[in-house]
Amino acid sequence: MAHCAAVARCLFAAVLLAGLTAGAHDADVVAVLVSEPVPGRVTEVVTLTGGTLSLLAPVDTDGDHALSQAELDASVPALVAGVWADMPLTAGGSACARGGEQAQLNEGYVTLQASFSCGPGELRQDFRWLRILPANYRVAVRRGEGRAPTFLQGAATSTTIARDALPPDWVDAAMRGFDAGVLRVIVLDVLACLLVLGFAASTWRSGLEKLAVALAGVVAGTFVAVPALVATALLIALAMALAGLSQRERWWWALLVGLAIGARDGGGAPAVARGVGLGSAMIVAPCGITGIAIGQIVARSPRAQTVGRWALASLAACGA
Repeated sequence: MAHCAAVARCLFAAVLLAGLTAGAHDADVVAVLVSEPVPGRVTEVVTLTGGTLSLLAPVDTDGDHALSQAELDASVPALVAGVWADMPLTAGGSACARGGEQAQLNEGYVTLQASFSCGPGELRQDFRWLRILPANYRVAVRRGEGRAPTFLQGAATSTTIARDALPPDWVDAAMRGFDAGVLRVIVLDVLACLLVLGFAASTWRSGLEKLAVALAGVVAGTFVAVPALVATALLIALAMALAGLSQRERWWWALLVGLAIGARDGGGAPAVARGVGLGSAMIVAPCGITGIAIGQIVARSPRAQTVGRWALASLAACGA
């Protein structure tokens, strides 16, 4: 709020200077600063004098013609009805959801602030309260710092507000999928199974080759929806097989592990599935490398390696 107030002071001073140059009075200008720090999250700061605000909402509750911060705090509902409700913001023809209304008393003027959640499309705002103000009043709308304001006056109360390009819908879906992909593999049965796979490698090269196959399986399996119970049972069976069988160097063991991990909680929209696969791979890769490293250390003692494989397989079953 302090940063926005500082920006608003600079904007208000610049607008007032422009207004004086054009022969207008200080009180005749309402400055509106529009910013979109996060795509889809629009913030507006309205700067105006206390006298102008009193024309739009009953904020001077004690009638002494001098506003106080306490009066502004108590008048938020009136400000919402008299100011914000009469300056609706739309994106692509759909109304933006508003919230977080605040009012701050400064020396000689008042700043109002609110946040909007807006979808994709062109931003457009209608300052309907401008129609009830005297004809000499103007609204100066500025999109971000360092840009020239757009002035509205009289019957011209609606304007288009430039905005930075929003990311495509698939980007947002992929990011949500990435978060879900990370969370779904940070579970005991998956991590233990990955460590067993690493322990099964006879050399670093062999382990890294199998890990690459497992990563491909994770990404490919993410596009297939398999019941969690089935995928979990397959993981436990694979962990037990890797712990007990002597033929563990086959590449298809790694592929099966990757597919089982990927297919659990897999499926869905392609954009989401891509994000889930990538998020899972970001965790699978370091865990697999850790398993290979520890496996190479304990490989000096065949008995310790065998005990380690069975202990990890038991952890996988316990986690399931």
